[in-house]
Amino acid sequence: MVATLLGNAYRELGRVKESIEAHRFAVSINPKDHQAWVNLGVAYRTDRNLQEAGQCYFRALDLQPEYVEAYISLSTLNVAMNEPAKSVKLLDKAIDIDPVNAVVHGNLALCLAMIGLYREAEVRLERSIALGYSEWKTVRQRIDALSENDSDFDPTEIGDWEMKCPRCECETLSHPNEDRFGRPILCSDFGSVMSRTKRAN
Repeated sequence: MVATLLGNAYRELGRVKESIEAHRFAVSINPKDHQAWVNLGVAYRTDRNLQEAGQCYFRALDLQPEYVEAYISLSTLNVAMNEPAKSVKLLDKAIDIDPVNAVVHGNLALCLAMIGLYREAEVRLERSIALGYSEWKTVRQRIDALSENDSDFDPTEIGDWEMKCPRCECETLSHPNEDRFGRPILCSDFGSVMSRTKRAN
């Protein structure tokens, strides 16, 4: 559909509002198209409208309960909302539907690491690599960074650290996502792992 192609093109160009309008038009033409609902959800998520994005993903699953892309998108959204445990459950369901989906295994590896299950994360990452996951190196780096942070992090000293996002150099409080120690980890678009540097005295 032309509206879908246009919406995707607008999003790639960073014209998010126009992308949303195009995808909303596509949904209005065919409200039973589960793929169109996911596309609209992705546009909303790009615009940081997480509530609307979630509603779109759930609508897609109502229409097609075995649509794996909707599970992937919803799990990514849950990470952005600091709920990686929910993402793990969603991705487990996706694997039940499509056991050889490399993206699902790769995303699950990262989510497991975010909740401290590093051994399980390694198993999933290896599985994703065996299935041909192209982004495995990025996930590998993120898991390593999370593991390193856990090994040397003392939550009682959180006030002695300054955190910045390596992607956009924003300060810690600009991002709402936290791990189980209350540390921001990811940009809300499921981006780079946060880095920690000792605050200057």
